[in-house]
Amino acid sequence: MTYPLPFVLGQATTPTSVQLTLDGVPISNGYSVNPGAFQINNIPVVSGNGTIQVKQTDIYGKTTTYAIPYFVNTSLLKAGLDSYDFEAGVLREDYGTKSFDYGQAAVAGSYGYGMNSKWTSRFHGELLSEQQTFGTTQQFQLGLGIASLSSALSHSSSGAGILGQLDYQYSKGGFSAGGYYKLTSDHFTQIGELGQNILSAPRQLGLSIGYGDERLGSVSGAYSSTSSGESFTASYSKSITEQLSLSLSQQLDFGNVNNWNLGLSVSWNFASNDSLSFDSTRSSSDNDLSQQQSMSYSHSSGDLYGLSYNLSAVRNQQEQEDSQNKYNGSMQLPTSKGTLSGMFATQQNSNSYSLNYSGGLVYMEKQLFIAPEIYDSFGVVSTDGVAGLPIYSNNQFLGKTDRNGYLLAPNLQSFYQNSIEIQPNDLPMDYRADSFKKTVVSGYNSGSFIDFGVHKERQGLITLKRSDKKSIPASSYVELTGDGSFKSRGSYMGMDGVLYLSEISSKQKKLEGRVSLKKGKSCKFSVNLKKYKTDLFRDEIACEVSQ
Repeated sequence: MTYPLPFVLGQATTPTSVQLTLDGVPISNGYSVNPGAFQINNIPVVSGNGTIQVKQTDIYGKTTTYAIPYFVNTSLLKAGLDSYDFEAGVLREDYGTKSFDYGQAAVAGSYGYGMNSKWTSRFHGELLSEQQTFGTTQQFQLGLGIASLSSALSHSSSGAGILGQLDYQYSKGGFSAGGYYKLTSDHFTQIGELGQNILSAPRQLGLSIGYGDERLGSVSGAYSSTSSGESFTASYSKSITEQLSLSLSQQLDFGNVNNWNLGLSVSWNFASNDSLSFDSTRSSSDNDLSQQQSMSYSHSSGDLYGLSYNLSAVRNQQEQEDSQNKYNGSMQLPTSKGTLSGMFATQQNSNSYSLNYSGGLVYMEKQLFIAPEIYDSFGVVSTDGVAGLPIYSNNQFLGKTDRNGYLLAPNLQSFYQNSIEIQPNDLPMDYRADSFKKTVVSGYNSGSFIDFGVHKERQGLITLKRSDKKSIPASSYVELTGDGSFKSRGSYMGMDGVLYLSEISSKQKKLEGRVSLKKGKSCKFSVNLKKYKTDLFRDEIACEVSQ
């Protein structure tokens, strides 16, 4: 945690157990404290304000309960903790109109330090050949709010400038309020404004207030004032039911031109992936009245691959003019082979339609894949020819392998441990895998080959015949070894000299075994797997007895 967390101060006369709760939920399993003064630091709470209930129980069972209010804001730093960032680059110019147009070099940096748990000091600087800006912001916790005092100086080819700003934000429960007052001189500038003819209003005032809870809904209002005019906005929203919600909004502008806007919006989520909404606005600009009504229907597939679409109808009405109707629609169908998308729009005598396909090509392990657009890294999964095997990525279904036993895993996270998995129960009965989970880390715009070592398993029943014509006792221990990837392991004899062999790779050529007998004796045998043409075999093999 970078921001200061609340703490509890208390006094105990005997060894005492301390339990902390927040809104009836225990914060921890409790604390044990010794007699005397105690302090519990870094109590884990979310940002905002609330009350921590403290319950002390001593060794005699006496209980003392009291409450401690707290306020946490993530913009403050812990006492003694600092943060910084530094940037260097070249300013982008004429963005959106010219390609690859860059201007002068720029360096910027910020530094913050937690003076104590209620005061954070921050500094910021910008250095360009034609502009230099330096400023500071001091943040203080005042009650259940944060006050900020900012000041800055700048110098550019147009001259020197200054900025001063005072902010305060307050919140308690569902209530919040805030305001700011900002003053700037004519020639104050900073990165993003130099040479862009952006003139900040020399005086700006802003006030806001809001309240919200589950029962009443949320209501908010804001007022702003500059040298060019004033504006007021208000809004209200309420969830009527789990599926139905309502919102109202109003905006009033006062200045050289008086404008106003009223809005109503109703939304109905009548299914897990479907919604219907209605919006109506009425506005005036320089006494020119207009209104607009719209209705839209949206469907989301809810799956990685599935059809999503949106349909809408809009009616515009200008004062003393005929109404204009617009109809729009769009769809998107992502698949493992790419994404198909389309749209249509109609307006009076104007119609437009489009149908698009986007995707990519990947070539790896002598396999060519038609794929979705790849924006990050990717992987190619191999199951050694097993088709239709489900593959999972970070516990999410990714797809099934193709007829050659391959699957492309598009858009894995680069430089991140991606988990690619298969489930043991999905494998055919006569197949095994060396691993069921692979962790893949790839670089940006690069790919990885993911092989689970899936192989077909051969199984057999062999009857061992001792060279001395004696029987082999049941449950005799057998040690098996083999060539290639075969892992040495132990087994046990069945009745009548029968031994069951399993987990044998189709690439395996030979197995050897040693059976432990009584009185220190043993017998050895060898199985030539090449002579068996099927995956299930049965044979009778000699076992040579030795001391």
